[in-house]
Amino acid sequence: MRHLFPVILAGIFLVVAVACCTPGPGRDSAAAVKALTTAPTRVVWCQDASDGSHPGPESNHLRLMGFDTEDGRGERAILSKLSNYTKPLLTPRGDRVIFSNRPEQKIYAVNWDGSGLRPVMDGLALAVWEDPQNSNVWVYAGTAVTNSIALDRVRRHLLAQPSVSEPVWDKTLIEMDNFQLSADGRRASGHCRLAGGQFPGPDCCILELPNGAVKQIGDGCWPSLAPDNSYRFWSFDGAHRNLLLFDPATGRRWRVNINRASGIGGFEVYHPRWSSHPRFMTMTGPYTVGDRRMRIGGGGGGVEIYIGRFSPDFQKIEQWARVTHNTNADFFPDVWVTRTQRWSVATANVAGGPPATAVAAASTVAPPAVPEKNRQPVARLVMTARPVELSRIPLPAAIAPYRRALVVNRYDVERITEGQYAEKQIMVAHWAIRDGRMLPTAARDKTKTYRLILEPFDEHPGLEGERLIMDSDEFSLPLYYELER
Repeated sequence: MRHLFPVILAGIFLVVAVACCTPGPGRDSAAAVKALTTAPTRVVWCQDASDGSHPGPESNHLRLMGFDTEDGRGERAILSKLSNYTKPLLTPRGDRVIFSNRPEQKIYAVNWDGSGLRPVMDGLALAVWEDPQNSNVWVYAGTAVTNSIALDRVRRHLLAQPSVSEPVWDKTLIEMDNFQLSADGRRASGHCRLAGGQFPGPDCCILELPNGAVKQIGDGCWPSLAPDNSYRFWSFDGAHRNLLLFDPATGRRWRVNINRASGIGGFEVYHPRWSSHPRFMTMTGPYTVGDRRMRIGGGGGGVEIYIGRFSPDFQKIEQWARVTHNTNADFFPDVWVTRTQRWSVATANVAGGPPATAVAAASTVAPPAVPEKNRQPVARLVMTARPVELSRIPLPAAIAPYRRALVVNRYDVERITEGQYAEKQIMVAHWAIRDGRMLPTAARDKTKTYRLILEPFDEHPGLEGERLIMDSDEFSLPLYYELER
């Protein structure tokens, strides 16, 4: 036994040494994020300390969290006291965090290290912007509308002297997600609604500030504006899986998928937001928990934060990094990346900045849908099929602010009478909710067969912003849209 003791002791020392030298999740995350951005990067978010089912701004059981690629600490609490930390925002230099307490209707500021917590003003914070002319930092804030998630009377306040303020926007109601500013402060993205009703037409908009024109771009949610002066814009599609990008300089539109990142598995994602650098965006996911409301509302402890890097032409996300690794749900991230010359951005206007009329192009493009008589013929399928996997249809009130929704079901193909289709199963979307009401044809029965007239879903761009309910984990089959008869 006397001879075994040194061996045992040496073994213990070896285990301890290996444990101490093995990088933890925090170091791994810092390395992954730094490899992605190649620059010092900070992330702020709110973490649900309860059951993780509050992806919105309502919970009082949140922690204010931070992550810095340079400090070696990994994920850590900036403010550990459980409270309401609505939409935390990093200041343009990354040294402070602005957040709102929704129940109190107050805006607060805190230093990155958690010191210096102070109230700033009443209201709810929408954005933080630094004037490139004089380096003044402004906080853009709105006033909550009673019994609504919308804000009105947007003003900006000097962070150093909040009593100094200026009017910014009061032509429409604005939702908090997402009001983002261009570098020159002349444009903002907005999810706009008129007081007392729905916005007439597409409600994801580019706003000319202050109180200028409203350019309606498309349907969807979480509109976002690039933090440079390109005025590139996106809205989030109704399936919560793709960004719908728009370049006002050319009028061109395209789709960028964001739910194929490693770890997401094709499920829904949420909280998409451009970072302080135009090549990087952030989001949360995967959302795998759900009920009759929808999976986004289910949240869940597996919801983590990701950062993606756009390709130079913004046609795709070319690389991803996962920021968080924990058992709590993480929501509402904001990412600050030190600006370097490392990442180039392709522009249509190579001679310089965007043309003075760049945003004007938005007013003449993207009608809600292409009339059937003007559409080019597409490959149509007519088949008899039996549903084998049904998505749960949410109650109309549960999908607010959406008033319409399609549901996606999986079918066994029994007989094809028109067109060509090689798979034995097919995914089909059909209308279930319209004008806030459940349609009589919404539900399907697994014991029955249905005659379906179908076209590829992607051939109907007017559907991109509509809420799409899909419970299936089958992502390899093509998606079709059932034409109404």
